[in-house]
Amino acid sequence: MSTFFKEELAELGVQLPANYLSARGAVDPEDGVKAVRELMSQPIPPTAIMVRTDLLAIGALAEIRRMGLSAPEDVSIIGP
Repeated sequence: MSTFFKEELAELGVQLPANYLSARGAVDPEDGVKAVRELMSQPIPPTAIMVRTDLLAIGALAEIRRMGLSAPEDVSIIGP
């Protein structure tokens, strides 16, 4: 996670749990799939997932659909 993003969250009083950070160094759609599986298995799954690249977004969206969910109704994908 970028320092800027962390600082902005801190200024807003938002604490992002470490278990919501996933797929560092990810580069391809399969990494997006893995990240969604990990994130959505949390006790309280996220309602939005931020991705760094279009390739990660492709994988994330595919996995969300495989889970029977839809974007943006169930989970929003935020990216470049």
